Amino acid sequence: MYRLYVKRSLDVLFSVLMLIAASPLMVIITILIKATSDGPALFTQKRHGVDGSTFTLYKFRSMRQGAPIVSAQDAGKTLDSQITAIGSFLRESSLDELPQLFNILKGDRSFIGPRPLADVDKETLILRAENGSDTVKPGITGLAQVNGRNFLNAEEKAHYDKLYADSISFGTDFKIVWQTFYHVIVRTGITHEQIARKYE
Repeated sequence: MYRLYVKRSLDVLFSVLMLIAASPLMVIITILIKATSDGPALFTQKRHGVDGSTFTLYKFRSMRQGAPIVSAQDAGKTLDSQITAIGSFLRESSLDELPQLFNILKGDRSFIGPRPLADVDKETLILRAENGSDTVKPGITGLAQVNGRNFLNAEEKAHYDKLYADSISFGTDFKIVWQTFYHVIVRTGITHEQIARKYE
């Protein structure tokens, strides 16, 4: 019942409420991005969703136009020059994630679930397909994100994704939400080298 109906209803309700509440902030961020760097305010990229299907992910752009696409494990100081004037702040505060509320409202994603992966994350995508965790709608945060985030290798990410797929419940999601708030506040799982995440 929860996985089929309640989870989606909560996603729609809270995405609408958060979009309304965050709309003034999103306008300000859009203006700042446009004023400090060339290119669109939004970054879009094809990501893998349920059963390997793809969808277009929305984020506030925090990298310069034409920045190379790399995996989280390969990101490092060599990409520092590609981050925009406000890019580091957007990523460290997770404000770059706000446009993904539209992905949730559209039904591409959920608030809680495995991280949506790009083509560069082939190893994790293969492991997810093998253990069945790709049957779960991808989320903004999830079990892997509160248990290591960018410090996890492909096998560990797929392991946590499988654990979540096998234990989806209101209690599990509630716990992940509160753990996410904690990690965002103290900025765990983020280092100087890992600010340039795989998205851009």
